[in-house]
Amino acid sequence: MEGTALPFPTEITEAILDNLDDDRSSLKSCALVCSTWLASTRPRLFHKCTI
Repeated sequence: MEGTALPFPTEITEAILDNLDDDRSSLKSCALVCSTWLASTRPRLFHKCTI
């Protein structure tokens, strides 16, 4: 039996990720959830580039 994902409000995703801004490990895990979460976590993970 195949399941289908129900639409999840972007505002809720953003609220969750806002609380994880200081936790890179959790943000990396969130990036693996789905492509929508990846798009939302990428700017948080790479907002600062250190060379």
